Amino acid sequence: MIVAHMSFGVSLAAVLAIRIVWRMIPAHQVSPADFGLIELASKAVHYLLYVLLVAEAISGFVLRWSGNEAMNFFGLLIPAPFAPFSHAARGMIGEAHDLIGWAIIGVAACHALAALFHHYALRDGVLMRMLTSEPDARDSYPGKR
Repeated sequence: MIVAHMSFGVSLAAVLAIRIVWRMIPAHQVSPADFGLIELASKAVHYLLYVLLVAEAISGFVLRWSGNEAMNFFGLLIPAPFAPFSHAARGMIGEAHDLIGWAIIGVAACHALAALFHHYALRDGVLMRMLTSEPDARDSYPGKR
C-alpha cells in the first residue's frame, strides 16, 4: 500500500504543478464568481488548498528521503538527494505530513459544502459554473434570482 500511496502522491504532485502553471496563464484564469467578502473567501480557500497540497507533496518527498529511502514511483526508484535526518526530525515531518493531509480533507469538505450551499440555498449557479467549461454558466442558471 505504501508504494501505491507514493506513486499516486508523485502523480498528484505532477498534476498539481501542471495545474498551477496552467492557472498562471492569463487565458486560463477564472473571473470571480462574486465580489466582496465572498470573492475574498473564495480566493483564500483556493490559495489555502494549493498551499496545503504543495506542502503535502513536499513533506511526502522529504519524509521518505529523510529516512534515506528511495521514493517509489510505480517501480521506478527515486533515490534520496540528501543525507538522512535524525529520528526525531523524521517523526516531526511525518506528523506534519499527517496533519496537512487531514487539513486538506477538512478544507476540501468545507469547499464542497460551500458549493452545495451556493447551489441549493443561494441558487446562484456557482456550482454549475464549476462543473462546466462555460465561464458564464451562472448567468443561464434556471434558478438564478
